[in-house]
Amino acid sequence: MINCPMEDPSHPLNKSLDQVLSPQYNSPFIKLLLKSMADAGCPVDNKKHFAVMRCNLPNNIRGAFNNIYNTIILCTDAFDNMTDRGRNTKLEQLLSHELVHAFDHCRAHVNFHTDPRHLMCTEIRAATLSGECMLRHNKFDMLFHKFKGYHKKCVEKGAMRSFMALYSDYSHQQAIELYNQVFQPCYNDTTPFDRIPLSRKQAHLAYKAYMTRNRYTTV
Repeated sequence: MINCPMEDPSHPLNKSLDQVLSPQYNSPFIKLLLKSMADAGCPVDNKKHFAVMRCNLPNNIRGAFNNIYNTIILCTDAFDNMTDRGRNTKLEQLLSHELVHAFDHCRAHVNFHTDPRHLMCTEIRAATLSGECMLRHNKFDMLFHKFKGYHKKCVEKGAMRSFMALYSDYSHQQAIELYNQVFQPCYNDTTPFDRIPLSRKQAHLAYKAYMTRNRYTTV
């Protein structure tokens, strides 16, 4: 989706990537998405499918899924001057977000560049399923939108921001109209999760449900 000019092997984001992808970090979002990718015939190779780069892009873009090279690009610019803990937390959200795009590309061959409906839908799903809109990350927004409505408002904010970064020729009004057209079916499509993970506990439960889904299958 974007072209980044320079690898950045010395940035601490490289260490964070190894940590967040490790079994010890135990991210239910990343574990579920990586397992579902493998099950769908698109296994992720940590050495081949992630690129840590100095992007020098506007709007503090943190990363992107490049569907041409099947690579998740992680922009070190957006992770400067962070503590290790803060960097790992933001990276987990970003990886989960981009892995939803990778999953959608694997299962449905989403056309990011020429079909704005496809892009808006996968952005809605990524914001919904990545954990970035969990309550623990959005307590301030919840004060304005009440508990019941904060998640959908967070999804709208994230999806619109990501969509406009690629389709900059769209006006805000055009983008919000498209968002409203595709929102409900895309928000309700939680595959490969069995629910919208509104908390880390729910994400762990979704991972457990995914791993045991065929336990009682009979032949």
